[in-house]
Amino acid sequence: MKLSAILDEYPELNPKKVKLIRHAGKEFRELYEQGFLEAYQCSQGKPVFDKCEYILSFMATEKLYCRFLGCYKVGEKCSGDDKLNKMPSGYIYPDQFNRGVYYDLTPVDIMSEYKDRLIIEWSKNTQAWHQWADQPKDIVALYPQTNFREINPFSTYEDVLLTYDELVAIVQDTLTYNDWKSALSNVNGIYLILDKKTGSQYIGSTYNQDGIFGRWKNYADTKDGGDVGLKALLKERPDAYKDFQYTILRVLSKCITPEEAINIESLYKEKLGTRVTGLNLN
Repeated sequence: MKLSAILDEYPELNPKKVKLIRHAGKEFRELYEQGFLEAYQCSQGKPVFDKCEYILSFMATEKLYCRFLGCYKVGEKCSGDDKLNKMPSGYIYPDQFNRGVYYDLTPVDIMSEYKDRLIIEWSKNTQAWHQWADQPKDIVALYPQTNFREINPFSTYEDVLLTYDELVAIVQDTLTYNDWKSALSNVNGIYLILDKKTGSQYIGSTYNQDGIFGRWKNYADTKDGGDVGLKALLKERPDAYKDFQYTILRVLSKCITPEEAINIESLYKEKLGTRVTGLNLN
């Protein structure tokens, strides 16, 4: 099924006057998580929305897939000091408002029933982040109108608190939980696995290019992650993984060396005594 089949349902959406925009990249992610999506897309370096009546906004997920965020009516544009005055308080990339133009983009109810449900495939030319809507786009998925997310959107690393079942859901459905995959892949860290039934703790660290996500995916796949202490626990109590809870004690750089990460991990083991009363055997 093509996106054009949905656009045909809305006579006000003339594909030759509607643009699809694909948001991606570190800056966008940071701004989106802080609630600056609309300010970000209103501020443009070039007049890319001229002759455009509406834009359909999408967020890049995995592969070439994009999730629909909403429809916006294109209004007046301004530049210079008028644009600078449009910058919201707390905007973390103020240089974006020092150049180019600003479009008044008003959110409308058109296609609102597809928000967060509609997934399309972008073209292989991802550098063409804005395209006219008459370009063919395949619909990859259309989720039910009921809330398909069982896990809340990622907020901060300090708030991470996942059960084993939640971790498996994130790993197995990275399309839905791309916000979690992206956040956990972008950092390494010191993490803690708690056996909620006994209170025993296991502390580990990551120091790889896949970040915390790569290591935790291994736990989702194997339950013990190859850790000797967890293997022993699961041999004694095979369903213990059902009581596991995953959290992050400290965020580390993606560039950290194994030696540096292991030294920090060792410090946390000493602080929390997980070698004495916990599940760390080294």
